[in-house]
Amino acid sequence: MTRYILNQLLRNKVLLAWPGAILLFFLLFMVYASTGYAGEAGYIFEFGEAALPAGFLMTALTGVILLIVLIALPTHLITNTEPGRASLLLTKPISRTDYFLSDLSAVAIITFGYSIFSIALFALFFLIKGTVFPVSILLGLAALPFTVMAYYINILLLGLLFKNYLLTVFFCYILAGVSNLLFSIREVLTGSGIEPGTMITILEMAQYVIPGVGPSSAVSEGLFNSGAHGLDLSILSFGLIAHYFVSLIPFTAWAYYIIRNRNF
Repeated sequence: MTRYILNQLLRNKVLLAWPGAILLFFLLFMVYASTGYAGEAGYIFEFGEAALPAGFLMTALTGVILLIVLIALPTHLITNTEPGRASLLLTKPISRTDYFLSDLSAVAIITFGYSIFSIALFALFFLIKGTVFPVSILLGLAALPFTVMAYYINILLLGLLFKNYLLTVFFCYILAGVSNLLFSIREVLTGSGIEPGTMITILEMAQYVIPGVGPSSAVSEGLFNSGAHGLDLSILSFGLIAHYFVSLIPFTAWAYYIIRNRNF
């Protein structure tokens, strides 16, 4: 079953835009850019006389990738849970648990595979054209699959609840924004002059119910921008990692319950 879903993902033309975008950036950078280090500005991409912060460009690039993921990943799920298709897939010897695990496995395989491709191309660029080798940028790319999987847990549940492509994408976008907001809710509210209290505590606890797009995005962006002060892995704290994995449990369990009990 994993191979079947993986084949669907590999043939998904929208999802192929991920490695396509990385390849395009690689070719453009090979022709026009080089890397350098500018003290407090950290790592930079140099385009002739112009220089742009590497963290800014990498955050923008991964934002494009996440948009591609958000648009592309619901398609196979919506297709496979249509009544006619589901009745064929969810029969013996394929159990519903096997299907559920196969779906998650296939998405994880394609996500990590495309991420490795991205890391390899950027590492090659840094080796050929770079005056420095920014390890933090490659680590930021290595953290990207965790953000993608948080998005996909949202998509998995929403796709099963709505069975509608547009609603799945719309509400996944909203939930990702909520996760990002809740991740920094204490700083946002205290910065607005609101004293820490019960409301902030409740909102912080809500972080653990929505898949952790916020913490995983913070790790990627933190690594992209850590070059100014050297490689700083302090962001990879046990608490943050635990927060991420715990936050995946409620939606994953809910999606599994639907798969197990719905009459497709």
